[in-house]
Amino acid sequence: MQISYEYSSLKEEDKKLYYDRTQIYGDYKLTRYSLNREHGSVFDKWMELGAPENMTKEEIEYLNGQTYPKMDVEYLELSGRYNKKIFLPPHGIELFTFKKITK
Repeated sequence: MQISYEYSSLKEEDKKLYYDRTQIYGDYKLTRYSLNREHGSVFDKWMELGAPENMTKEEIEYLNGQTYPKMDVEYLELSGRYNKKIFLPPHGIELFTFKKITK
């Protein structure tokens, strides 16, 4: 099996993004999910194992346990606006979920 290392040899830098949400008021639970090469990338974990062609059950179970994004939780009291600067690495994605907290 021949593996291309172009994926691994990227020289790209993190992308700087600005998330800006307006017209948001009240108390919220913000959950932020980060999926990238350090968090949740089964391909990178497979490469760390040596990119085996015929994986054992143990190796498959290990990889299945590594496929979760990083999760951060914040509780916010918002009065109209939420903004955040994000540094997104190559092959990365972010998901923000806002859940209104009712008292």
